Amino acid sequence: MKNLDKKILLFIVFGLVFATPGLMAKLANWQDLQNKTNELKASPVVLQANVNNPVVTIVSQQPVTQPTQTQTQAQTQALHDAAASTPDGAIQTNSPTLPATTPPTIDCNFTKPTKSVYSAKLVSIQKKPVVGPGEAFQTEIYMENTGNAPWFSENSGCENVNVTYLGTTHEKDRTSPFSADGSLWDSHWVSGNRIKMDASRIDPKGMAKFTFWSRAPQEMGYYREFFAPVIEGVSWINNEEATVAMDIRVGEFELTPEQTQYLPYIELSTNLSKLDFSGEKKIEVSLKQQKMWLKIGDITISSFVVSTGAYKTPTPKGTTKIILKQNVRVAGSRPHYIMPLFMMFRSGGFGFHALPSLANDKGVFWREALDHIGTPRSHGCIRLLPEDAKVVFNFADIGTKVEVRA
Repeated sequence: MKNLDKKILLFIVFGLVFATPGLMAKLANWQDLQNKTNELKASPVVLQANVNNPVVTIVSQQPVTQPTQTQTQAQTQALHDAAASTPDGAIQTNSPTLPATTPPTIDCNFTKPTKSVYSAKLVSIQKKPVVGPGEAFQTEIYMENTGNAPWFSENSGCENVNVTYLGTTHEKDRTSPFSADGSLWDSHWVSGNRIKMDASRIDPKGMAKFTFWSRAPQEMGYYREFFAPVIEGVSWINNEEATVAMDIRVGEFELTPEQTQYLPYIELSTNLSKLDFSGEKKIEVSLKQQKMWLKIGDITISSFVVSTGAYKTPTPKGTTKIILKQNVRVAGSRPHYIMPLFMMFRSGGFGFHALPSLANDKGVFWREALDHIGTPRSHGCIRLLPEDAKVVFNFADIGTKVEVRA
């Protein structure tokens, strides 16, 4: 009976095998899948996937470092961007992790304004106050784009755009003694007078950052450096708020009291400690150029745009001196112009002053005078912008020499 039972059992098993084609192959595949599952548990893998074809392919079985939450988020965003930019939506990765330095895709398109306005506002400067001779040091300058057109860096990869740099000024395009092009690692100096912008694109109201390394000169002293943004091939950004004035003390060096006295007026990129301030103070004005210069001896420390007398009411030429200083002067005859920071340099009421105004016109005349700066439109006086007038008023004394030339 026992032999009969064995025969029946064998008959049933063989019947099932032959009645179900492929069963043994399925059993073998199941065992192979089980083996691969055990391998996956023992060693992490990187997968290659195509969203249009949900087939997973093992391309690496090398152990990888567990990513942090920040890295995971960056990888997720990078994968999303890759899918959006690939026509068929395919996502492919060939390495365990995406590089953290993978640059984002830059949008090079923008609608050009009818009239492009380039302006900027300095927000902050971060650097060491004192450095040693020959020392390498880092500077960070933050600047807001207050114009109506985007700025692009040389690293944007965009074609047919004008690149924005931080350029040396006072004098423009001078070679800075602190430039480090070629003498340091990626210093961000692209030449002796240009520094590249960190970000690839800065839109209007955006914050630009210029991070750069410099090497201090070997000569100790008190240095002043001036910079301003420049849209290469288009325009310098010249508004007052865009000017970067940076003082750098190299070595344990102190200015003399006389040098310190003139610091607020000096608009030169130079080693201030080498300037000789023992000469005579003088104010020079060119009627043709509509400009003013403040001088000490042969040293020009500041220059300003002015508005001198109109054709029918010219400013007299000649050499005189300051004979009167008033915080505010009001004209005796109608319409009683109000003239702040007034300094008379010739009898008859001729003087320097800030933009004039009228008491009851709600600023109309003042705005008109502002529009006239740089052109001869006054009644004989020499007008200055308010901030410039403060500098001139503080610089000059009773008796300071004035020279007005054609």
